[in-house]
Amino acid sequence: MSAREILGLSSAKEVAEKRVLEGMDKEKDTPILLEPCLVEELRGVEEKVCPISIPSGLGYSIAICKDASLDAASESSKKIVSWGWNESCKLGRPGPENLPLVVDGLAGECPVSVSEGRVHSIALTSKRQAWVWGCGRNGRLGLGSSKDETEPTFLRHFRRSGSSTGCVRS
Repeated sequence: MSAREILGLSSAKEVAEKRVLEGMDKEKDTPILLEPCLVEELRGVEEKVCPISIPSGLGYSIAICKDASLDAASESSKKIVSWGWNESCKLGRPGPENLPLVVDGLAGECPVSVSEGRVHSIALTSKRQAWVWGCGRNGRLGLGSSKDETEPTFLRHFRRSGSSTGCVRS
């Protein structure tokens, strides 16, 4: 047995690598799809939704979807739906990870763009407001703390710039 094995993992990098390898091991029997296919799980989940945009992150996905039961022009017709690995609450919602479910913390907002980091997510709304959630370590959410946020939190920093639109002036 080596000294490293006796002492255990010595760095954050090694711990992270171990966690990724463990996650990959859990997914070793997951089929690899080489051709595009329909995401059946998006049909009829919680409400009728039609995907508009689906960026995907490391082990999870977030989609902007249109609520098919509402008028397409309605501000409330777009929702964010998330599924996959929920490390650090990056899905922005409770519930099962393996099903696409609506991120309720953005109710009343109209998302126009959404993106993921390794352990956090950010959405931009039609009001030009940024909303963040997930791991706040090292200030990555821009909220002035290292606290994790389990649901979307308004990024107020841009409001302090003095701009009435919520955008930073250059």
